[in-house]
Amino acid sequence: MANATSAAGNAFTRAISATPDKSVWFRFFDEGDDDATYCWVDENEEPRCKLVEVKED
Repeated sequence: MANATSAAGNAFTRAISATPDKSVWFRFFDEGDDDATYCWVDENEEPRCKLVEVKED
């Protein structure tokens, strides 16, 4: 995980996680927002990604 500050002065955190099956999770946390993108390589070796809605408990 990496903490940073945008050019506008807003703090945010970014996390990237890769797995052995070639899939990758990207998470972005920004002042209450939590976005996740899941990417993988399909059976034709084509990259695919989709935005995943993060629900709070």
